[in-house]
Amino acid sequence: DQMLKRNDFSLQLMAVVPALLLGSGLLYLLRAAYQRLRTSSPRGPIEDIRRELVTIQRMLNRAAGTPSAGAAALTKHEASPMDVATAGELVFRVQRLRVAGARWLRGWLKTDIL
Repeated sequence: DQMLKRNDFSLQLMAVVPALLLGSGLLYLLRAAYQRLRTSSPRGPIEDIRRELVTIQRMLNRAAGTPSAGAAALTKHEASPMDVATAGELVFRVQRLRVAGARWLRGWLKTDIL
């Protein structure tokens, strides 16, 4: 009787371990497919956020570097010599970064940062 119980437990264990491995593998594949469908980058959403941050940083560095032609006419109330089109694009990119960050980094960063 004890041998049958031990044998039964061994058979159950042999069935559960592959089922857990198969289930975790399927979950991993579904998660990877879902992330690929939600982002345009083949490397993932974090790469999209990183690329957007680099673009914003380049725009800010460009604006802080050499002043534009109309920089001499700036008043003390104007923040930078950045032209209106560049400032508009910068605002658009920051808003897009906030949306992407809120979607992908939820729970990882404080909402004040985004």
